[in-house]
Formats: sequence, structure tokens, C-alpha cells
Amino acid sequence: MIIVTGDRGFIGSELKQHLVDSGYKVHSLDWADRGKTWTATEPIEWIFHMGAISETNVFDWDALVTKNIKDTQDWIHFAQAHDCGITYASSASLYGPWANSPEWGPVQPQHPYGISKLSIDLWCAEQNFTVPVQGVRFFNVYGRNEGHKAQPSPIRRYIESAITTRKLTVWHDKGRLGSRDFISVDDCISAMMRLKQSKVSGVYNIGTGKQLTFEDIARLIQKHVGIENAQIYVTPMPEHMIEKYQWESCANLNKLLTVIPDWNPQTVEQWLDQNFTLLYNKISKEIL
Repeated sequence: MIIVTGDRGFIGSELKQHLVDSGYKVHSLDWADRGKTWTATEPIEWIFHMGAISETNVFDWDALVTKNIKDTQDWIHFAQAHDCGITYASSASLYGPWANSPEWGPVQPQHPYGISKLSIDLWCAEQNFTVPVQGVRFFNVYGRNEGHKAQPSPIRRYIESAITTRKLTVWHDKGRLGSRDFISVDDCISAMMRLKQSKVSGVYNIGTGKQLTFEDIARLIQKHVGIENAQIYVTPMPEHMIEKYQWESCANLNKLLTVIPDWNPQTVEQWLDQNFTLLYNKISKEIL
């Protein structure tokens, strides 16, 4: 049996479906069923702990400590008690302004969410676990099940805008455009499954190792919906966002490649070529 927490969230829901489709027996748990209060009735093969507060604009530190730090610690202790490995969701946001940083740093989280993720990674590094404990630092993940997110990927946001306003807004500051390492949820799941198979411990960057600007993403969406349905407007960024804005992100993959030497994730264009129609129709039903 495999346990998945956060199965109603973005990555957790897609991971759960992948596991079910692959023939695994999956037991899902949410906030009301924390590891220390649930009793397993059969052997547990692995735990994927995806449940967390994932919004970077949450400033309730007590809530972040409970759900992002203590809850993760509880699940790791639960994994040790049941002699099974665990993969938990960390975040590349903890690097802050540093791009292409290896897992040991430099780090400079710009918000409480990033601090909470760094805190659990540092705590894990100080422990002597008896089972594999894997932290996965996801870069900018996009996919199909983002409808509930307060901060969805620009892929999702630009498709919504193409449907509702036909206007795609790209921010800049004195001509500087933000860029990100965009990784599909499918590749994130592939990485987690292969790390699980390897039984290694530690934190791993999960990204493509390449960057695209938000304008690049807007143009890819424009390509699929047509220029008449997606006019791109490059406008100045609101002043209050500039100081702590993460202008770029890019995964250093050296450590991941030691475990998955043939890592070759899809580009955004490749993923959209295969999934755009399904994604567009799904978003249309959700917002109209």
C-alpha cells in the first residue's frame, strides 16, 4: 500500500491517479487524518507527503509551522515506525534570488512559505533516519489540476485569460522580464517514482535546468489559441512587487543526475503540443 497526503491538491491528485493507473493500492489522507492518529492495517510500501500550505502569500506563521513543518515531521516519524520510505514536497522557492543553486545553497527564501520548507529540509539534514527520506524541491510546476489553486502556473493563467479577456499580460521592470524553470507535473511524478525506486535519502531539485520568460509562455499559449484570441501586453510591474520578486529560477540538476542519469524532462512546448486541447477544454468547463 502507498499513502498519499494532499491527494485533493494539484500534484497530489495527479500523483494519486498515476499510482492507481499503475496498479498500486493507494490510501489517501488529508489534514483531518494526520499520520500520528491513523493506524495502518497492512504493510506500507511508501508515503508521498504532498499535503501542505503551498501559497507564497500566506503570512500566518503558526499555520505554516503546523502544516508545513510539524505535519511533515509527524509523517517522517510515522514512516520510520512503519519501516517505509517517504517523499515529501519541498520547494525551489527557498533559493530566492539565487538561480542554478545546488541543493546545499546558497538559499534566501523571500516569504514565510519558503522559510517553512527550508526549515524542514534543515531539520531532516540533522537527523539520522532509518528509512529513505526524500525531499523534492519542485521548481515551477504546471499541469492539468490547477483549478483550485490561488496561485496557478502562468500556463493556466494565460489560458484562462485567453478564454475570458483575450489579453495576456506580461510584467516587466525597466525591460527586465521574469523567467522560471517550468516543469510538468508528469515529469515531477516520474522523478518521484524513480527516486522512490532508488531508495536514496536527501533533497533533490526537480526541474528542467532551463528557463523561459513569462513572455515565452504567453507566446506558446498564443500559438495554440491564435493571435486574435490572445493579444500580449507587456506592462510595468506593480511597484510593491519589485523589491522581493524572484526574477529567475533554474534547477541545478547535478545531484538528481547522479540518481537519474538519463533525466530528460519535456519542454513546455512539447507538453502543450500533447496536452493543450484537453487542458483548454478542462479550463473552459471550470471557469465558464
